[in-house]
Amino acid sequence: MSTIDFLVNKHFHFREKHEVQFRSEFFNVTNHVNLAPPLLNTRRIFDNSGSLVGSPGTITQTSTPSRQIQFGLKYIF
Repeated sequence: MSTIDFLVNKHFHFREKHEVQFRSEFFNVTNHVNLAPPLLNTRRIFDNSGSLVGSPGTITQTSTPSRQIQFGLKYIF
């Protein structure tokens, strides 16, 4: 599994004890797809009567979400 997360944080000081913090977080920056293993019920190649199952081993989901970005702003006094 491969993902790259990134954080940018900036502090702005003004007056003696006042501060504004800006924060931006990036999750799965490269938007790399991490495929989940095939579902257990689709791993069968043949059913009980010996007939071929339509799509054995089909991957239908990912194990990690796509790229996500969030921002935050905090005022400290």
